[in-house]
Amino acid sequence: MKQQIVVTENNKQEANIYSLTNQKKQNSLKKQENLKDSYCVPKKTKEKSLVANKNSPVAFLDTGIGGLCILNAARVLLPYEDFVYLTDTIGAPYGNKPKHTIATLTLNACNELTARFNPKAIVLACNTATAAAISRVRGVFKGAPIIGIEPAIRPAILQGTDSEILVLSTVATLKYSKLMKSYRIANLKNLHFLALPKLATLIDQNLSDLNKTLPELNKMLSPYKNKVSSVVLGCSHYAFIKPQISLVLGGNIKFFDSSLGAARRLKHCLTSSGLMKHISEIMKYTTPDKAAHSGIFDTKQAGLSTNKLGSTSIYSTSHDPNVLNQLKAFFTTFSPDS
Repeated sequence: MKQQIVVTENNKQEANIYSLTNQKKQNSLKKQENLKDSYCVPKKTKEKSLVANKNSPVAFLDTGIGGLCILNAARVLLPYEDFVYLTDTIGAPYGNKPKHTIATLTLNACNELTARFNPKAIVLACNTATAAAISRVRGVFKGAPIIGIEPAIRPAILQGTDSEILVLSTVATLKYSKLMKSYRIANLKNLHFLALPKLATLIDQNLSDLNKTLPELNKMLSPYKNKVSSVVLGCSHYAFIKPQISLVLGGNIKFFDSSLGAARRLKHCLTSSGLMKHISEIMKYTTPDKAAHSGIFDTKQAGLSTNKLGSTSIYSTSHDPNVLNQLKAFFTTFSPDS
């Protein structure tokens, strides 16, 4: 016999209380999920004129550690400049997102950079952000150079050999980069393209042990083992795992990345616009009150500025001290060529 369920007024009240409690829990979870999503909502995207001067810093943007290799190259070429590096940990990773979302995240991050630091130049130290958003950024922020990075495919082709070349990138870079599209249309027989959806995130999550990227590298690169001799790093993160990529692919791999090219382009832009600092114009940008902020890291205090007279400040969109401490520790101890 089936149990008969009698609905009383008390039952209804209890059901209503349970329903309301459950709804509150769902609303709370939804609110937490929307915190990150809200960062993807376009803020003000009206045209902005950046009125900077020689003493303004150069701003770098990436979603993790990748842009640090470009920042290091810039610090060598421009020793008297002050640099601000923003890692967008809220929006990261960009590499698997649709174009409009990447553009919105990039614009929002640039809004934050310009509002805080009034930079004299902005470097999108991210191949994905460059591919999906640089035209939008240049359309909004006027009066200062906007420098992007693109995979160093041409130098790899011009090396003068018939070696097989493998271009590694994120999914979004492969999809949205006009440069990569042009080479794919050209259909060069020795040029191969491979998107790695998980790799940039794995690198950011395993800064203390980059060998943890090896399982994913083995899985994705095994078809190319002992078949390629040159690798184009189409994501700035990948510069930090050259040894691991070499180990998986086998042989003596020659790497091509955009770090030095982007730094040279930055120097050219600053020089041609009259914004480059010289030794007689050195002025320290990072003040004590800014350095005390959880997001600021002064490389002079960390002993990084030997023979480099400018300062470097690092912060995150999430202002998470754990993320910042990891990034700072990595920056002080690691070189992409080590």
